[in-house]
Amino acid sequence: MNENIKDLLRLIEEHPDLPVIPVVGQDIVADCTGEWVASFGKAEVKKMCIYGENVVFREDKNAIKTVEALELEGLTEGLTREESIEKLTGYLDELDWLEAIIVHIETPIVNIPDNTEKIYE
Repeated sequence: MNENIKDLLRLIEEHPDLPVIPVVGQDIVADCTGEWVASFGKAEVKKMCIYGENVVFREDKNAIKTVEALELEGLTEGLTREESIEKLTGYLDELDWLEAIIVHIETPIVNIPDNTEKIYE
């Protein structure tokens, strides 16, 4: 069992009440087949919400990412950096967030046999 799966199982055990949400990157579903092959990537507990058509994650360590994703830059015009941080943090705290175990779904790391050449021989 790889480390990503072990981490996921540990997070589920530590946070049994949180939903588990797979997050799939566009490189996984960028073709026209009905099913896709992928691997479990990093699992982490994060807060998330929907804004328009986007899923936005609450980035506590890098709040500017969250602010940019929610298009909130205009809220702090004319304020100092400290005032901006305080205002934006307060604003973000008032929004509704879902805390969940996020599982990043990534490009497969297993070697799947490719029979294309055999079939077309």
